[in-house]
Amino acid sequence: YSDGNPVVWQAPDKVVWLFYVCRFGDTWSTSRIKAKISHNQARSWSDSFIVDLQEGMMVRNR
Repeated sequence: YSDGNPVVWQAPDKVVWLFYVCRFGDTWSTSRIKAKISHNQARSWSDSFIVDLQEGMMVRNR
């Protein structure tokens, strides 16, 4: 597995989200978007979870 392209976003409710891509195979076409969330200004994080099962998705900053 390979992780990359982290994106941090703070929601209007002040929850901080960390989105990133996890490659499950040999190429990025097998990647899926995963995330972690923080309810305490990024001092600690939830366990990671898959946001969407569709393969080949990527995240990026503006």
